[in-house]
Amino acid sequence: MLFLIYGEDDFRSENYLKEVISFYNKKGVFFISYDFREEEDKKLTLNELRNVLSSKPLFSSVRLILFKDILTNFNEEFLEQILETLKKEKIKEAKDILVIFYERGNLEKKRLSQWLSKNSSKVKSFELLKNRELENYLIKEEEKFKIELSKEVREIIILSFGSNTREISKVFQKLSLFKKTYFDRNFVEQNISLPVKTNIFRFLDSLAARKTKEAFKLLKEEIDSGTHPLVILTMIVNQFRNLIKIKTYLESPKKISFESLKIHPFVYKKLLKVEKSFSLDGLKKTYLKLLNYDKKIKEGTLEPVLGIELLLLDLRKIK
Repeated sequence: MLFLIYGEDDFRSENYLKEVISFYNKKGVFFISYDFREEEDKKLTLNELRNVLSSKPLFSSVRLILFKDILTNFNEEFLEQILETLKKEKIKEAKDILVIFYERGNLEKKRLSQWLSKNSSKVKSFELLKNRELENYLIKEEEKFKIELSKEVREIIILSFGSNTREISKVFQKLSLFKKTYFDRNFVEQNISLPVKTNIFRFLDSLAARKTKEAFKLLKEEIDSGTHPLVILTMIVNQFRNLIKIKTYLESPKKISFESLKIHPFVYKKLLKVEKSFSLDGLKKTYLKLLNYDKKIKEGTLEPVLGIELLLLDLRKIK
């Protein structure tokens, strides 16, 4: 038999692969694995590979052979020979051998990959999750870890990590250690390190309302919580870039699709009420100032906290 497992989401595909291997290991099968990203396994010759596929183990009637990333680490000529060997040994029809081809990524258009796609008993692909798929994934993870997230927390996690299910899983593992089952935004932002925090949107709200003291207080809270000023500045830069995109999108006479903005719906909703307070010209000028502050801080010519304070004085002048 043949199995083909592949896809860009190598975290979910790895978990599925582990489940398959665990299932067959419990049956006492003979198991051998090759990872062709490893230099030692790359030295495997065609004759050795043929022997692996054709030889019979002494103490088991069934063999499980795993080839990891063989398609991306050998040339077309070598892969053609493997294809011919699979056909010659009739691996597709064999009941006493299961060969799993596992690829960490999408399949390259090669004869072997096309043949495997058509002839494997099972083909499992793990594409990157998007939009509603990601939300459903989070809900399933909540059930798995027996916790519940507020809708806002789900949005923040998706905004922070996108389709990176590996990092999302780490967040769930950390949350599961707390002696509680329901998690809101305040708790998660105070106890879990996330690349994106809603404080940045509250900061922009204050800025739009010309509430400078409140905006300064929010920045100070973020710095006091341990967030590096350069990280804060990066978040501000990113959201001003998004504001420019949204403003351009709304004011453009041409039909621009919302998808082309590449802005998460949660961010769009948060920034939509803010953009009304600024002109497109003002946003562009401010964005250039932000980049200048970012450059000076990175070069070490401006102390980070002082840079943030000076930035705030500039931002309150935006029109």
